[in-house]
Amino acid sequence: TYVAGFYTLDPFIFISAKKLKCIDTQSAIELASSGAKVMEQKSLEITFANDIPLKVCKSQTNDGTDIFPNTIKTYAITGVSFKNRLCVVKNYRNNNKKIQNYIKNCGNRILFYNDNLEDNTHIETIISDIDIKNFQSLKQKYIIVKPCELITVCGVGFLSNETILHMIKDIKTTFKKDIFLFNITPTMIKIATKAKKALKIVTFINKFCNLEETL
Repeated sequence: TYVAGFYTLDPFIFISAKKLKCIDTQSAIELASSGAKVMEQKSLEITFANDIPLKVCKSQTNDGTDIFPNTIKTYAITGVSFKNRLCVVKNYRNNNKKIQNYIKNCGNRILFYNDNLEDNTHIETIISDIDIKNFQSLKQKYIIVKPCELITVCGVGFLSNETILHMIKDIKTTFKKDIFLFNITPTMIKIATKAKKALKIVTFINKFCNLEETL
């Protein structure tokens, strides 16, 4: 490649960027999927899936970044967890900072944040451990607050494996009425559901992927 490996920042933009001597494959995949142009995401997933050690160097040199894989199958789920007693905040106006500051002032954390456009409408979605009663005093027309639970699935190969993609399709179809938010990256899946629905979806994932045999 035309760079000497993976850097802490884009070396063509930031002079202070430092070259990494080594990096784990999951981090390399996340970087590749988020815009880093050092290596193609699919190539990294193949090396990860087949336990192939890798070194990224600048052309005609032997000095670069070592990438360390772990032994996995074509995809791997390393863990599934869920939190309850949370709330999902859907904000249909561009007053993001106001809602975020309100949550922080209540002493609560933002567990997940998503900002996108749906039908030409700006929608900000926040998952927080804030007590939903705190929002009773915040009466705004364009804000919807509901109790929810958050499922987090960690692993690798989530965007390129047919089994995982089929599972995601089935979850969206089976639990369509129960899901507030669905977000997926190469190494993580996050699902915000209605209260008391997360356990059903986690059980579904367990049966679909035979996690008791693979974890």
